[in-house]
Amino acid sequence: MSHSLAERLRRRSGLLLMTLALVALTGMQSEASILVGTLPLVGTDDDNSQDKLSDIEAVIDAYNAAKDPDLIKPDTLFKKTDVDSAFVFNMANGFMFFSDMAGTMAVTTEAALTSLETAYFKYTGPESVTYYSVKAGKGFSLYVLEDGLNLLTRDDTTKTDISHVSFWTGDSAPVPEASTLAFWSLMFVGVAGAVYRKGRSTCSATA
Repeated sequence: MSHSLAERLRRRSGLLLMTLALVALTGMQSEASILVGTLPLVGTDDDNSQDKLSDIEAVIDAYNAAKDPDLIKPDTLFKKTDVDSAFVFNMANGFMFFSDMAGTMAVTTEAALTSLETAYFKYTGPESVTYYSVKAGKGFSLYVLEDGLNLLTRDDTTKTDISHVSFWTGDSAPVPEASTLAFWSLMFVGVAGAVYRKGRSTCSATA
């Protein structure tokens, strides 16, 4: 293999690495969802678990027992999609729901939401919404609310349509998984850039 061909391949590898890293960062922005936990545990036959405050707190307790830093428990239920007569599926309520992860196919009714196993939403209102819980079948999953589009699914193998979504307010605490992923993705971009620059400088020196 010629020296010039090897350097061209190195530069292409660097560009590919940067592209993959940027795609990963873009995915983090478009679907920034951090799972806290699920009740009942996947694969168990526990009784029907409702996403009431005591069960939400139990999920957070289990998370805090295993991970750092600790999450702060929510103060109160803010809104619930199936019982709040004032809930509307548009920006008047601060919420926008979508059936696709690109955020282009709007979900505008409760009936449309509850016909899906997976959906997405973003919240832009003034309230300090810190968590949301997705009820489906005999259990629910609890997530930390993040900027951008958030995932709505029970996050297990039941393949059950969404029953409702509850939104919880309170003080927030940092969650390390999101920042760690961002750190390593940025490191990935940096390494890829170094590979690309090295290829360019080597080619220039041998030209």
